[in-house]
Amino acid sequence: MVNQRIYFGIGLLLAVFIIWYGVQTVLMAKPLAKAIKTEVIDIKSGTSSWVVAKALKNKSLTRSAIHFFIYQKLTGAELVAGIYYLSPSQTPREIFRTIAKGKVSEYRITIPEGWRAEQIGQLLEQKEIISASSFSEAAKAKEGRLFPDTYRFRVGILPSEIVDKMTANFTKRIEGLKLTDEQLVIASIVEREAKHDEDRPKMAGVYFNRLKIGMVLEADPTVQYALDTERLKSLTAQKLKEFKFWSAPTAEQNKNFESAYNTYRRKGLPPGPICNPGLASIKGAINPEKHDYFFFFNLADGTTIYSTTRDQHDANRAKYGV
Repeated sequence: MVNQRIYFGIGLLLAVFIIWYGVQTVLMAKPLAKAIKTEVIDIKSGTSSWVVAKALKNKSLTRSAIHFFIYQKLTGAELVAGIYYLSPSQTPREIFRTIAKGKVSEYRITIPEGWRAEQIGQLLEQKEIISASSFSEAAKAKEGRLFPDTYRFRVGILPSEIVDKMTANFTKRIEGLKLTDEQLVIASIVEREAKHDEDRPKMAGVYFNRLKIGMVLEADPTVQYALDTERLKSLTAQKLKEFKFWSAPTAEQNKNFESAYNTYRRKGLPPGPICNPGLASIKGAINPEKHDYFFFFNLADGTTIYSTTRDQHDANRAKYGV
């Protein structure tokens, strides 16, 4: 008798759930409101479907967070990260399909520190925002001033608008710093060399020490930049998608590759920045550490070893097996 009551109770609950779910599913085809207004839903990568469902309910874009959550689980569709402009005048099913298909209204993209313009263009194409070639064309002469940061770009944005947004951010971030062109070039080299923020002013000091005595900078990243620039000239659009930037140069390339950016062969600074540095490297170049170091190298764990003379430098390299 007791078991019958339990089974009856379970059956009743199941029936109630089926009826509730059926009603909610029917209501998925009906909008919550007639008035057209825009609600912004920002779904970050890794956000759970339950969190998304609650956000939609809070914005009156679905009638039931629980139903939306269960509906998503039963369909097996993934909810795609992005920024969506949605309206309660849309049906919840339309909203679900918009998110499940990734029909974003804005893209969120993070541009890492130390990337060159073509590398940024490559990422923008991978994210299907614009083509790499169109960005590279719009970003000509802007190397160093495409500030690395997290951006929101609307669907259909023009390459020139992205460049304008990034350079405006650069101008805002360096406001009051009195950054010179020379310091920006040094910052770009430091950005590619330093593994830790505390090393950035010290490395900048090494390069400024070398400039003061007319010594070649011998900065590997400048050769990497020169080599990649040469390689990029012959790449098709398809090959550019797969191109690996910043390959380590050989000792022979450091010595013999002819380029105005090869600081092993030419004294002074290269013609311009080799990448787009972050604020820590920029500040390090503006306020370089005062010391007597002229040499450094990095260990595999990111530790930097500094030396005053070449003999000390060579001895340290032998000591650490670099």
